[in-house]
Amino acid sequence: MEREDMFALPPEPGATRTPAPPAAATPTGPAPPPASLHAIQVSPRQRGNPVLDLIRSVAWEFAETDADYVVARTAGSTFMRGSRA
Repeated sequence: MEREDMFALPPEPGATRTPAPPAAATPTGPAPPPASLHAIQVSPRQRGNPVLDLIRSVAWEFAETDADYVVARTAGSTFMRGSRA
């Protein structure tokens, strides 16, 4: 296989390129800091989830997060529910 088949070649020198349109910026502030660095961050979507009653050996708190549970600065967990038909 030729290299040209695997990769796109760069534009010719002096060729004009159409600039990409600016990305839509949404003004959002930084996420609020957790009350405790050692607490699991729980999304408010999980209110009423019986799993929370089983989390006893570590502190947890509700916080606005994309994941259902944030267990470390760079690790999150999503609660998945399966049902049998």
